[in-house]
Amino acid sequence: VDSNVMIEITSHVISSRGYHVEMFVPFVVFWALISGGNCARILGIIAFPSYSHQIVFQPLWRELSLRGHQVTTLTTDPINDAKLTNLTEIDLRFSYEVWRSALAEVIDGSQIHFVKVLRTATLAMQEISRRQLAHPSVQGLIHGDVSFDLLIVEYFQPSMFAFAERFRCPHIGVSSVDVPSNVLRLIGHPIHPVVYPDYMLSFTDHSTLLKRLKSIAFSLYAEFEYNHYLYSLQQELVETFFGSNYSSLVEMAKNASLLFTNSDPILYKPKPFLPNVIQIGGGSYRIPPAPLPNKLVGVLDAASSGAIYFSLGT
Repeated sequence: VDSNVMIEITSHVISSRGYHVEMFVPFVVFWALISGGNCARILGIIAFPSYSHQIVFQPLWRELSLRGHQVTTLTTDPINDAKLTNLTEIDLRFSYEVWRSALAEVIDGSQIHFVKVLRTATLAMQEISRRQLAHPSVQGLIHGDVSFDLLIVEYFQPSMFAFAERFRCPHIGVSSVDVPSNVLRLIGHPIHPVVYPDYMLSFTDHSTLLKRLKSIAFSLYAEFEYNHYLYSLQQELVETFFGSNYSSLVEMAKNASLLFTNSDPILYKPKPFLPNVIQIGGGSYRIPPAPLPNKLVGVLDAASSGAIYFSLGT
C-alpha cells in the first residue's frame, strides 16, 4: 500500500473519532526523536604484562564506559581515570615481575634462541595466569554473586576463556597483534603455512624452498607448543580455580563469537578471513598524543633541513 494512502486512511480514522490530526503531531515528533538503548555489563581481560598489548584496548574500555556500559577489566596497566565512573579496574601489574624474569632467561645480549623463547614464554604464561587467577579480586569475580553479559578476552591466556562459561555469556576474542596461525586454525580458520607464513617469522614470502620448510616446521612446532602443551597446562588452572566441570579450553576457544585482530590490511599481504575474524588496525584505537618534551621540540624546530620523527609506541 502506498505510504500516502496509509496516511490518508490514518487521518480519516482519527478525524472520524472527533480528533484533529494536528493534535497528534507533537506526540509523533516526540516519539520519532526518542532512541532506545541497552547497557551491558562487560568483562574485559587483557592480562598480558606488556604496555603495547594494553594501550590498544584502553580507548575501547574508555568509550564503552562513557556510553553507559558497566565495564570491569583485568589489566596490568590501569587507566586510573576518576572520571570513568563506570569502569572498574583490577590491577595485575605484579605480573611484570614474572615476565621480565622470563625475558632475562632467553636474551643473552646478542642472540635470541627462538625455540627456547617459545618454551620459556609458555611456562611464564602459566605462572602469570596462576598468580592472576589467585588474586583476591579475581577470586571475588569467580566465586562472587556477579554477572556479565559479554566477555572480551585476549587470546594469549587460554585459561581466561573460562570466565565466559562461568558467567554463561558470549565472548569476543581479541589480539593486540596479528593473529598467530595456530590460533586461526584453532577457531576453524584454514591457513596455509607456505602461502601465509606466521607473523613471528622473519620473512613474509615463500620465495625459496628453505623459507617454505622453515614456515612448515614453525607451524608444526607452534601447533604443538600452544594448542597442545600450553592448553593442557592452562586446563589444569581451570580445574584448580574454576572447577572440574568446565569444558575443554579448545572447545571454549572455538565458541568465540568474533575475533578482533589489530592488523591493517594495507601493511600485510592480502589474506582471506572468515566472517568472524575482523581486522581493527589502522588507527581507530589511537589515543590523543601527549605533548612532546621541550628538548625534543627544540631539536625539531631547529632542524633547518627538516626532520623525521617517529615513535615505536612503547
